[in-house]
Amino acid sequence: MKIRRIMVAVDFSACSHQAVDYACKLAADVGAKIVLVHAMEPFYLGASSLGPYADYPILVQEQRDHAKKAMHDLTKKLEQKRVPLDKPLVIAGSAAHVIPDQAERRNIDMIVMGTHGRTGFSHMLLGSVAERIVRTAPCAVLTIREKGPVKK
Repeated sequence: MKIRRIMVAVDFSACSHQAVDYACKLAADVGAKIVLVHAMEPFYLGASSLGPYADYPILVQEQRDHAKKAMHDLTKKLEQKRVPLDKPLVIAGSAAHVIPDQAERRNIDMIVMGTHGRTGFSHMLLGSVAERIVRTAPCAVLTIREKGPVKK
């Protein structure tokens, strides 16, 4: 199997930066191009959480602006290292849906993403985005576990 295009899912956490580093090394070894993707997860807040003066469209725009700036900064950093990149993607939606969908649309050969390794009750409550992507992706998925002590 030839790996030509590697999609890296980023949420701008330390764990996703580890996945980016790994994907860049892999891309250099196999001569592949990197496609960075950030799924802008919708947030659901009740009216009481937003406060009486909150403006939901403004909050969403601020979220989009922050994601675009973080993606721009990451892209510039990788360009300085001469990593071959395609145009990065910032797309509104659930990561579990956006990432497999974009991988299929863009003929991605492999997805690389970090996983926080949640277990027990937090895994049951929050689920695992990585797990859902592994089950639905049209290509191979490589998960990079967050560095740190192994949780038992």
